[in-house]
Amino acid sequence: LETGAQELGFKAVVAGPLVRSSYHAAAAYTET
Repeated sequence: LETGAQELGFKAVVAGPLVRSSYHAAAAYTET
């Protein structure tokens, strides 16, 4: 899933069965 999303242009992907969309969102935002 992560690789596919990055191929579509997403800069950061956190994927998993129990991952919330806001989980570490601020950290992912500052990394990009």
